[in-house]
Amino acid sequence: MRVPTAPVPTRPPETATSDIFSPGEEVWIDDLGEGTYRIRRPFTVKITRIGMGNFEASFREGNIAMSGTDRDDAFQSLVAEILDTLDILREEQDLIPSAARQLQVLRKYIVQNKA
Repeated sequence: MRVPTAPVPTRPPETATSDIFSPGEEVWIDDLGEGTYRIRRPFTVKITRIGMGNFEASFREGNIAMSGTDRDDAFQSLVAEILDTLDILREEQDLIPSAARQLQVLRKYIVQNKA
């Protein structure tokens, strides 16, 4: 699964680094491919350029964010972290309130495939 690509605007060289920090773009996650989990309800994540060669992908509602060297790297890292977090929280018996809320949010959007 790759993050959808957006056209890259061309800028004059003197302004090419003037907006290193972008407001970000919303990207829908509606498919996880084949695997243990599937999407119950599509959701958005935000991908933001946070520096030269550094991007952050975040799922604020789920309180999860990851960075990467490009948009795709940050996006793929975030998806992997969301699924890893879901695995870990599902196995825990006594979750603290914030972890229980996080699990509830993740379960709202992602469900385990039936074997």
